[in-house]
Amino acid sequence: MTALYAVPLSEEELAFRDDVRLFIAEKLRPEWRGVSELWLRFEMEPLQAWTREVVAKGWATWDWPQEYGGRPMTLMQRYIFNTETALARAPLIPHINLHMVGTLICEFGNAWMKRTLLPRILDCSDFYSQGFSEPEAGSDLAAARTAAVRDGEDYLVNGQKIWSTNAHRANELFTIVRTNPDPASRHRGLSILLIPLDSPGLTVRPIRSIDGLHHLNEVFFDNVRVPAKRLLGEENEGWKYSMLMLAREREAIADLRPTIVMMNDVMEVAREAGLLEDAKIAERAQQLLWELDALEMMELRVLNAVEEKCEDGYEASFLKISGSTLRQEVLQFAREILGPLGAVMPSATAPRSPSGYGEHFVTDALINRAATIYGGSNEIQRNIVGKVAFSRQGPLL
Repeated sequence: MTALYAVPLSEEELAFRDDVRLFIAEKLRPEWRGVSELWLRFEMEPLQAWTREVVAKGWATWDWPQEYGGRPMTLMQRYIFNTETALARAPLIPHINLHMVGTLICEFGNAWMKRTLLPRILDCSDFYSQGFSEPEAGSDLAAARTAAVRDGEDYLVNGQKIWSTNAHRANELFTIVRTNPDPASRHRGLSILLIPLDSPGLTVRPIRSIDGLHHLNEVFFDNVRVPAKRLLGEENEGWKYSMLMLAREREAIADLRPTIVMMNDVMEVAREAGLLEDAKIAERAQQLLWELDALEMMELRVLNAVEEKCEDGYEASFLKISGSTLRQEVLQFAREILGPLGAVMPSATAPRSPSGYGEHFVTDALINRAATIYGGSNEIQRNIVGKVAFSRQGPLL
């Protein structure tokens, strides 16, 4: 099993860790454990119920202003909370709702959004899906063509989105639209609308992905009428808001905690099968454990850089590259230790850890082939990191 923490904790941090563990012991129901750990496979009710508990404790809105229900947390407190809840296999906290849409509404939203939408985010009445990518605008978000034309007090939206995760389960879509069709206004011509997914003229069509599951969707807009009060921030400033959103998304994608839990499950399955007696398998496992420890140390250095206000905006990209790549390596190793069953879709016959996770090694390995693509492909992230390195002409971390 990987170490719980890569560095010693201070007395204050140990006290906070104990507080988190007590909270988990009191509030996390046994039937909630392990049922909502990945966005491709989760149960809505445990996710909502657990999120409400965390919101009530004040640990879900660390980046919200206090006037809207926020409660500051240090970066190390967030790190400890994420570590403890992941190891306890607590349900996901909807990062998109709270730390992408919610934080932007707090900062840029109009009075109606703050009065109406923020409380619905806090009590989990609303669940958001992201409508950014289009068939010809994936990593090149500035090429988005879905059009929103002002018509009195509304916008008329026409176009298409693709790869919208969980749009079939959500009731709201935060989507980037083009409000200025001038080709010279690629970046300055984008806006963000918050669109109810039950709007007339809006169609959600499922995409069955390589893992055999349905969590991705196409979304079509045919003269969808959206009230202008659902424009987030200023018209034609959507590029700025979307970059803030995507940086937070990359931080979530890079999060090591799910990968650590996966690796612990892999080690449990390998140990029970006696595979760690094989020198090559044991060596490969140890190499991955070292890489996880090293990446966790790098994450802590990034957290320190952010807290010291010396970041250049590349840190999320750096972690996204490393975190997504390592997750793929861990899951590929998981398939390898399953032997022939590593080529079979989920089956009760697969060797499993006590948590039952082994059943999902194959599907998770397949869908995580996309981890280096979604949230901004790793090639784009390397360009971002490279530009910072060139400007600094020195070490990044």
